Amino acid sequence: MGLMEMSLESNLLGKTMNLSVYCPEGYESVKLPVLYFLHGRTGDERLLQQLGMDKIADALIEAGEIKPLRIVCPNMDNSRGINSSDDYEAVVGKYGTVHKGRYEDYLVQEIIPYVDRVFPTIRDRAGRFIGGVSSGGYAALSIGLRHPELFSKIGGHMPAIDLSFDAEDECYFADQTMWLKYDPITIAETVGRNDLEVFLDDGKDDEGRFYRACEKLFRVLKQKGIHVQNHLLEGRHNGEYILSNLKTYLRFYGGNTETMIKTERLRLYPASREQMEAMIASEQDEELKKAYTEMLDGCLRHPDQWDWYAIWRIEKTDGTQIGDLCFKGLRENGIAEIGYGILEEHQGQGYATEAVQAACRWAFGHAEVKSLEAETDAGNAASQRVLEKCGFRPNGALGEEGPRFSLSRCMDATEGTK
Repeated sequence: MGLMEMSLESNLLGKTMNLSVYCPEGYESVKLPVLYFLHGRTGDERLLQQLGMDKIADALIEAGEIKPLRIVCPNMDNSRGINSSDDYEAVVGKYGTVHKGRYEDYLVQEIIPYVDRVFPTIRDRAGRFIGGVSSGGYAALSIGLRHPELFSKIGGHMPAIDLSFDAEDECYFADQTMWLKYDPITIAETVGRNDLEVFLDDGKDDEGRFYRACEKLFRVLKQKGIHVQNHLLEGRHNGEYILSNLKTYLRFYGGNTETMIKTERLRLYPASREQMEAMIASEQDEELKKAYTEMLDGCLRHPDQWDWYAIWRIEKTDGTQIGDLCFKGLRENGIAEIGYGILEEHQGQGYATEAVQAACRWAFGHAEVKSLEAETDAGNAASQRVLEKCGFRPNGALGEEGPRFSLSRCMDATEGTK
């Protein structure tokens, strides 16, 4: 399908609004994650075309560097993406024309439901990202941090964030109280969840010196335990800077190793293609080598479901790999099968239970998952004990290896015996 130009009638703004939508070829009927990518002050929905973002995404998907995703660039006018007025109004001032209205609500209440209705999408925060450039970066951070229940990844690229309320802001904000309401740094101080991934960057020669705000925001988010990265790169505040870093942005939003589950002692994440190929090459056990190869093949056949087919690395917080797990794909009936293993020298310390519990919570965070299944050797009492601790119960079926267990959505993955 490529890049499409679309429009919708906005009831909140009282006018027709345009948007550009990128859909990768061959995935027209596949549920994909969506990146909402917002333009700057003087831009519009044509940003994707101007950057050639569709062609860059095509190449990265073809190379297996990112998972397929849809990209939506809605026209946000010169609004900063805020709810500045109950009614739409274009105001001409000394800094140009400013558009006032319910622009945050327009994105959240009209654009997102419209995209979910028209296209096959992953309709939860795990499959929804927001980013933007310049004032669009400001809007993405403001909206994303105000609505962490909607987005799992947020990006601000040379984001036009001021450190204080000044004269130029008066055309957007009624007063300092309103300015603080939408200020990303102020919002970050009150974010109540840390399961976000945030990407900040700016050019070291940015005329607006927005890298100062990026650094301050980075420190606030870091203190909140949020997975955030901040980059000071070569360049100025212009389109050339954005274009030179666009592949990096897309790898952040669509990368195969961005999913990360953290526990008190562990971190779990799906391996990249390169990591899986290395694991296959170094594996001495032929049966396990075959299983790893099948997992990689599943990832390459279903790149839109990479996390469900990949080998997940289980690492201690110091980076030591102590085992792995997998989900063996996600069936159309909403059932996934989990498999896991801990290296012998790390067994007997509760790592398997900790990892499986965390993986189950992650899986049930996806609305389409109805239940999880597992299978163990009949004589593997330790593995069966892990499943019982995680809430799994025998379902009466026998698989190739032994008895099968199930855990349904209505059960708590931590309710098992202590």
